[in-house]
Amino acid sequence: MTGLKLPALVDPTNLYQTHGLTSRVKYCRLIRRNFNGRPRFSVQLILEGTPYFNHKHPIGVEEVGLDIGPSTIAYVGDTTAELRKLCAEIVPDWKATRRLQRKMDRSRRATNQNNYNPNGTVKRGSKIWTKSPRYQKLQQKLAEQNRKLAAHRKSLHGNLANEILATGSKISTERISYRAWQKMFGKSILVRAPSMIVSLIRRKAENAHGHLHEIPTQTTALSQTCHICGAKVKKPLSQRWHNCCGISVQRDLYAAFLAKCCVKSDNNDSFSLDRAKATALWPGVERLLKQAMSRVDQEFSKPTIGRNPVPASFGLGQSQSGSSAKPAPVSPKDADAVLRNPKESCGRAADTREGQPVMKTKPIILILAILTCLVLLAGCTGTPATGQSTCVQPAQPAPVSIAKTPVKYKEVNGVRLAYWEFGSSGEPVLLIEGFGAMVANTSPLKAAWNQTFLGILSSKYHVYAYDHRGMGYSSTNNATPTIPLYADDAAGLITALGYESMHVYGASMGSSTAQQLVLDHPEKVRKLILDSNTYDARTPECSGLYTTLHTIPTRPPASGPRRRQILYGTGPGTASREFRKIPCSLWEPPTPSPPSRSLSGWPGRSTVRRWSGSRASCT
Repeated sequence: MTGLKLPALVDPTNLYQTHGLTSRVKYCRLIRRNFNGRPRFSVQLILEGTPYFNHKHPIGVEEVGLDIGPSTIAYVGDTTAELRKLCAEIVPDWKATRRLQRKMDRSRRATNQNNYNPNGTVKRGSKIWTKSPRYQKLQQKLAEQNRKLAAHRKSLHGNLANEILATGSKISTERISYRAWQKMFGKSILVRAPSMIVSLIRRKAENAHGHLHEIPTQTTALSQTCHICGAKVKKPLSQRWHNCCGISVQRDLYAAFLAKCCVKSDNNDSFSLDRAKATALWPGVERLLKQAMSRVDQEFSKPTIGRNPVPASFGLGQSQSGSSAKPAPVSPKDADAVLRNPKESCGRAADTREGQPVMKTKPIILILAILTCLVLLAGCTGTPATGQSTCVQPAQPAPVSIAKTPVKYKEVNGVRLAYWEFGSSGEPVLLIEGFGAMVANTSPLKAAWNQTFLGILSSKYHVYAYDHRGMGYSSTNNATPTIPLYADDAAGLITALGYESMHVYGASMGSSTAQQLVLDHPEKVRKLILDSNTYDARTPECSGLYTTLHTIPTRPPASGPRRRQILYGTGPGTASREFRKIPCSLWEPPTPSPPSRSLSGWPGRSTVRRWSGSRASCT
């Protein structure tokens, strides 16, 4: 003994440390770990009593169904459902690992030439291997890389386990052969370790006086069963959607829901699916599963560089009929057939799936955007004398590809605005997007502009679409984002592009920005089109929409899901019908323009209701 004494670093305000140090010490462990190739020693105290309960991680009371895959995990409770990619934050650099392993192999072969045959294979029998200093350094580097990956994975597993336990501590899942997964999905199992998180969830659930039941797959076959008709149909791994008895849902989420509905027999340890329980819970759970898939679609549609791709097991690239192939693109002839008569050109078109009409999953903004482009192309002209409109359906050009269109930038008001340019001839048109939308995002749920709509518009006009500051590819600064600030950005972008004025098209929040642009910079606007403009609008159509929104039942009330129910098609259809009653409008400045412009009868905010100009409606 050297008699070395080191002071203990104890935080008296840390309740976890205080609880441990006030308990009786049973014995001590001396732990040795290697960090960066060097050994590090620590003392681990084994204490008497129960561990400290961390109140930061509460324990829920719901029954939870869990379905785990080689790289994904899905869980379903009474009020929540999630589909996640296991350890999505971990992005291994496989290329660097391969290079490091090849360096080690070359070093080992050069040092131990007598242990190899002339053809490069290792000789049989016992051998003595010599590790050169270079090989030892490379080995330490690889070990440190694996240690960091394991530590990061353990942290992510702990966070996910706490999230699942916050839903409930009574968990059911299928029994999995992880050895078989190691043979089939070795690289994914190496990184994500699904068996480790199952063991962690079991330990945490038992400490919280709960349980984790493992259901035998041979008797229940949850991924093959329909809870309504009871039929068991074997599905290939490539089919990621369950379609039966009018149910179309992602396979992993549905299996987690069925695991939640399994009950244990009283006389033995066997489990069976309680179809009556599943039928009673399904109306409330179906909405949760659709919302979970909407969140997944939004998450993996963000234009993030260097992130792992979306897992194929999510089934986002499949049609919901179960086919692994994507649906064939619609030809221009079929696209024209959607608008059956001129009166439907300003309403909504119906979609069909398996012979049944369904709601389109695209936002209402995009549907109205495609239709109101006819106004800008002079396909619809208002006739105030008769109160009717005459609509001419133009030939539909091919859609543009946003992904193949290069992004450009302009410095405006201290920020860097990203914009895209479509078409090269015709008068200029500026598209102002809504809140949270991004031009480069082609997801149906968060896309700013439909690519077919851009193709139609750019065939006759020079179109510019941009991202608001702080959204998409545009930068931001410390300025508080407001509608007047967005309007100043739009005016500055028009000037930076070399134009004195443009036609302006605003959708959703972009319509409020466009109105403020006309108020603050009237000289920048040639014609103005407002789409989905419901902000404080005092019109019968908007009043009907607001009345419907405030009568939608929500659970929980404070979570604010009303907008998601409308945008994602998961709520009552009455609100969507009210939305479509709002007319799209075109404003042209009077000629000659009066020195002081005002708004009169405009269906927008109260501050812009003093306009004296002509207006054409497309109802």
